[in-house]
Amino acid sequence: MPAIRIFGRRSKWGGDDLQPVATLTWIARTVQILFFITPCLVHVFKQAHRITWTNYFLYPPSISEECRNAHYFSSYFLAYILLSLVNATVSVGLEILLWKRSSIGSPTEPELRHPSVMHLLEFKFLPMLIFNFVVCGVGIVTTYFSKLYFTCEITSRENQNIDGALHVSDSSVSFPVWWYCYLIMLTSQCTEFILSFRTIISLLRLPREEGFLDMTGVDNKKNDGADVNLTEVRRQILIRRSLSSEDLHHLSRYGPVEDMWKERCKFFCKITGACTCYVFGGKEASRGDFSNVARVLADFLEDNGVLDLVSSDVATAFMMLRRVQQQRKLELQKAMKQHLNDIIPSKEAEKISTRVGISKYFKGNICQVASKNKGINSARSYEALVSEYELPEGNSRSIAEDTEDSFYSTVTARDENFHSSFEVDNSPLFQSDRFYFVGGTNKFPITHLNPPKLLSADTEFDCYAIEEGARFSRHALAIYTWFLYVYMNPVSGPCKLSCMRCSHFDESCCWSGNSFESTYDESGTRLPTILNKRQIIGETCCRLHESALLKHAGLDRSDLIYAQFESGLKETPYCIIVDHKWKSVVVAIRGTLSLEDCVVDVLLDPKPLDELGDRWGFDGTGEYCHSGVIHCVEWIQKDLERHGLLEYLLGHMHPSYTLRFTGHSLGAGCAAILSLMYRQTYPSLRCICISPPCGLMTWKSATCCKEFVTSFVLDSDMVPRLSVENMEHLRDEILELIARLKVPKFEVARSFFSDKFDDIQKDISNSNDEMLHPKDAIPHDSDFVLQLEEFEKVQRQRKIHRGIDPVHLYPCGQIIHLVKTEEIKSIKN
Repeated sequence: MPAIRIFGRRSKWGGDDLQPVATLTWIARTVQILFFITPCLVHVFKQAHRITWTNYFLYPPSISEECRNAHYFSSYFLAYILLSLVNATVSVGLEILLWKRSSIGSPTEPELRHPSVMHLLEFKFLPMLIFNFVVCGVGIVTTYFSKLYFTCEITSRENQNIDGALHVSDSSVSFPVWWYCYLIMLTSQCTEFILSFRTIISLLRLPREEGFLDMTGVDNKKNDGADVNLTEVRRQILIRRSLSSEDLHHLSRYGPVEDMWKERCKFFCKITGACTCYVFGGKEASRGDFSNVARVLADFLEDNGVLDLVSSDVATAFMMLRRVQQQRKLELQKAMKQHLNDIIPSKEAEKISTRVGISKYFKGNICQVASKNKGINSARSYEALVSEYELPEGNSRSIAEDTEDSFYSTVTARDENFHSSFEVDNSPLFQSDRFYFVGGTNKFPITHLNPPKLLSADTEFDCYAIEEGARFSRHALAIYTWFLYVYMNPVSGPCKLSCMRCSHFDESCCWSGNSFESTYDESGTRLPTILNKRQIIGETCCRLHESALLKHAGLDRSDLIYAQFESGLKETPYCIIVDHKWKSVVVAIRGTLSLEDCVVDVLLDPKPLDELGDRWGFDGTGEYCHSGVIHCVEWIQKDLERHGLLEYLLGHMHPSYTLRFTGHSLGAGCAAILSLMYRQTYPSLRCICISPPCGLMTWKSATCCKEFVTSFVLDSDMVPRLSVENMEHLRDEILELIARLKVPKFEVARSFFSDKFDDIQKDISNSNDEMLHPKDAIPHDSDFVLQLEEFEKVQRQRKIHRGIDPVHLYPCGQIIHLVKTEEIKSIKN
């Protein structure tokens, strides 16, 4: 960055993007010299040595009248080979110079390389292009005389072998190797000329501009001792700062940009659906509402032409961000181990860390819970445990962020009263007052919350929470049916599903139940008229959905009461299961899988909960929720009410059972809202959310449901952190990393592709310090820093003129953050 100017026009490349292209061109030219030009020169010298130079260039191969001009081929051929050799040699030297000049300076120091790079590119695109045109012209003329030359050569040699390669049989000829080298080389040169010519024409069609940064002028000012601060960037920024906010507002056109993004989203859905044969939906996706995501994308990328970036700048920043995040992860694990060593003996710390860690409880999979030393009665009610461990008023969260270096907390969440044996308030990990809850840009300080605490394998309540999550996460993932099952078991999955289906061959293969109506008993209780026949809606002809669901959840066929597998803009797949081991009636809701689910995900405008709260008896005054989640919840609630299964199952068949809602991703958000709605009807209700969406509900609603909603966040899972605010934070961090880079982009790319994970662990902190400026030491005299300041101003003005009152949404309930402390590598994982 910035984009290099060629002939006064802005190109799409940065001055520091030329190393890969220069390297490939250098290799191509070297191959051309060694394997194409050299065989042709050898042929010329052999022919000249055989019949002398004079005869080869001045006399035709045959004395017949038809061969009078055949000797022109030899002259043009030698001229073409020599011109190609000069062109390739000069090109090699030019590419080496471009590589060296392009590697000078960091992305924010273009004045060190742009003047020389610009002149070299202009030389490459004009004089070298003209020279290449001459070479191609000579080659084409040579090809024109080649037919006459070979005909005369055949006649003169009377069908005898020439140079061990030319053979004549029935007026046919097989050409020597040097001739194929010549044709390949000429074809590549002509193709290169056409592509270069089209590039220069498209570049010259662009309007001539002064550019953000006239590096030639800067270089001259440096030589003259003038003030370097008066660059074109600063001049344009000063002009922009003199404009009013209304003028800045009118510089951007909202409508056309948003319409463009709407069409792109619809086109993406159509193409993706067609390419996947609509296995993952897509038939209705293009009819969805993309106005929200189009507005967000238009605002997210809007800079009013302030930022002068190229695509390689962003790619380099993402490579650097990976290293920074790896450093944070290693520091997180180190802090966690140090924290354990500070508060408890080392042996006990190792014991607890292995018990709490994923490798012990989940064995690398959130669905598999290991046996614990202290057994738990799975059927024991949650309320019985709560009576022993009183819930505090605060909502304990484990997802915390250090505002200075975005350092995520390493501990697993729990309330202080749950673990009185661990006194961690004075430990180094919790002495900082800069921990914030991550759910949006408006970050609430953790000081008014209970600090996150480690779960203990010796505390029954903690073990209950982990085992409950492990048990019902199977149900939440099972509703993804054969899609997820085959993905997790690509080899054995299809065979197991086929065998399971064949074991029930006596049932009709192509059966799909319809929704049934309800009747009422003498007491007025609504009863389903058909309970002896399970209702499966939207099933495939061979019941793959049902077979995979039961196989993944480890349930019998009789445990599945109802399943709805149809997916659309209105329909949301879910099922009702009876879990006798945990004495629960489970409603499992599927998360995002189809393109229609993605359309629901991008319904980003928050929707008020006032009306819903008044109807279902919870406090929704002034509260908001993700509108896409509300859209799904309303349909699920109507479907549950229409069938009346919950009332019958919990009122007559299993009155002592507990109602549990569970789901993953989008399904977790639906489960949380449904638990708020049904809480008044079923006070013992529980909700288990696996990776709930970050932008789900406002703060009050997210915290008031902590007594019956437990959310599990797996390590660095993206879903619980994905929101518009966090995407803006990611964008800003990417731009900041570009400003902090102090090495060429080529060095970042080389370290990204060459460093191994084990090597990164050893010295990643030192290597990152060598590549990045400290946050408080970013060179403020850089033009890019001024561009960033203007970009922030544009973003602020954009939000002001949009008139959007930001509503910050958060994950729900009590959050348990499962931190990965080790990773077991195997063939399966």
